[in-house]
Amino acid sequence: MIANRAPRPRRGIIARILRIERIPPLALVLGLVTGPSDGCHGSKPPPLAGGAIATTATNAVTAGDCSTPPLGRVTAYLLGPDENGIHQFTGTVVQLPPANAGGAGKWVVREGGGAEHIIMVEVPRVVLPLKMGESYAFEVQNIGRFPAASALLVSDSKGLRCAAVADIGPGELVLHGGLPGFDVALLPATCDSRPHDECYESIRNAPLTVTRAGQTVRLMHGDAADLGDYRLTCLTAQRVTLREGAPCGDAGLIAISYVIVRRDAQ
Repeated sequence: MIANRAPRPRRGIIARILRIERIPPLALVLGLVTGPSDGCHGSKPPPLAGGAIATTATNAVTAGDCSTPPLGRVTAYLLGPDENGIHQFTGTVVQLPPANAGGAGKWVVREGGGAEHIIMVEVPRVVLPLKMGESYAFEVQNIGRFPAASALLVSDSKGLRCAAVADIGPGELVLHGGLPGFDVALLPATCDSRPHDECYESIRNAPLTVTRAGQTVRLMHGDAADLGDYRLTCLTAQRVTLREGAPCGDAGLIAISYVIVRRDAQ
């Protein structure tokens, strides 16, 4: 089943789509709490050697949490003229990127009737657990705007096997109904801004929370944690405000990007 979204909006309404308000620095922006980042003390373990993720999910926001840049973002879209929209299909994996591709490359999925779908995927730091010759149900969502948003959901006979998402906020451009079984939220930021160019008033790291079956984990850039039967990795969690009057109409940034993998599939 394929359902396509509306075409790309005009540039004149990009700021509205991004939900970025051009307002004075001392005002509240997108629910952020401005002022000193009182919770930003201490240190945070860096990403582990070899591209692994530091396992950290505590309640206190540290100085390391506030200064760590994003680890990247998920990109996923169906190759072809209808790459924008929502695409759902079931098929067998007949091609995957080589193991040394770092999570980026081409997936080829063949339906029972012979139709093939090519999914272009980039997932930094995490290997999604698909196997050649196995059959899965796929949902690919892509909105190619400023910035583009993506969601890739793969399910098997046990349910959700893995999910990889990038958006300007939970449920904003993709996954409008949410991720089934999970409640994802981006909390207000208490961090000072990270360094940025003239296009931005601030770029502040913010906690990403994920809740499942009454249990919640809080993740910042580079954090990973177990939540029930799943392993969660946070690539990006930030609040972005454009600078008043800056000529940067296409300067939008992804606010959240995360990966969820069922642990028995790893």
